[in-house]
Amino acid sequence: MTDNKRETDCRTGLGWGSLLWSFLTSIRIALLLFTIIALACLPGIFIPQGEDPLFYYHNYGDLVGSLITALDFDKVFNSSWFFVLCLLLFINLLACTVQRWQNFYRCVIKQPSLPAGLHFLGSPFIHTGLVLVLLGAFIGAYYSYEHYCEIAVPGFQAITLGKQRYELKAEGFNIEYHTDGSPSQYFTKLKLIKDGNNLCEKTISVNNPLSYQGLKVYQFNYGWLLDLSLEKDGQSRNFLVKDGDQLALNEDGSELIQMRFYPDWARDAKGHPISRTPQPNNPQLAFLRTSDGFPVDIGMLKPQESAELSDGLKITFSGYRNYTGLHVKKDPGVPIVFTGFLFLGCGIPLHYLVSSKRRRKGE
Repeated sequence: MTDNKRETDCRTGLGWGSLLWSFLTSIRIALLLFTIIALACLPGIFIPQGEDPLFYYHNYGDLVGSLITALDFDKVFNSSWFFVLCLLLFINLLACTVQRWQNFYRCVIKQPSLPAGLHFLGSPFIHTGLVLVLLGAFIGAYYSYEHYCEIAVPGFQAITLGKQRYELKAEGFNIEYHTDGSPSQYFTKLKLIKDGNNLCEKTISVNNPLSYQGLKVYQFNYGWLLDLSLEKDGQSRNFLVKDGDQLALNEDGSELIQMRFYPDWARDAKGHPISRTPQPNNPQLAFLRTSDGFPVDIGMLKPQESAELSDGLKITFSGYRNYTGLHVKKDPGVPIVFTGFLFLGCGIPLHYLVSSKRRRKGE
């Protein structure tokens, strides 16, 4: 009786295990998961993502807006339920991949020939490639780093990647121009520094980034920084302001100075100020001081010029220089995704081309 009971329990355990394995390796389950994920992506496509909850209440009404936020339709691709769906698909693909490699091993043992081996190798390669692509996407979604920074030239900025701290040092900046005066390419002489040691140095440009151990620094844009000095009652303060920004003169922000830099100042046919070219051939700064939204002072300054404003405030345009806009990115999942595409690139020809040759020979 005891032996029969143990045998029954063993068979029951094997039966449940076999049933679970069949479920995990089911193509129907994979297709069902693909369909559900495709449908789950629709809210992420048609509903604006990452907005404030009030945005959805205002644009979709209280009922629909509350449903959108409650179901995480406002952050579909970062939601827990979307992660679970992708995880189930990953488990299904992983189980199918293991099964394909088991089948490959059995088939090669039965038919130990190169054509047969190559033919049966296609399917495991395809499934392995899909698993790696999905795994790399998972890693990239949760462990990647992306940051935008603007560095005055010359200047530096610290960046942190996990527990690693680096410094980006911009030593020089240069612009190449077309014959009509418009920019054709711009370059930043850049250094990557850690603990005082120079790790990497390169003059980067658009589509030509600095690369170091998976970290990439891309040239993104550039602009102008304005050196200003404000003086009143014998006290002076210096500011470095980005072109187009405004400078608050008091704590509540009711008094502002708005600035616009013209590298090559001129006037158009209607008398409006323009910049003829982006090159600093005739640099001038236009400023507008407002109080509670009403204009108080307005003027133009050349480098090293000063202006006395209505309440005794003195503004000095000390000079200008470029800043470089950099896009810093590190995605540890990228090499895994590339490896997955390599498996797919090898597996698809092996599976279809070799199998078609074998069918023609059989015919």
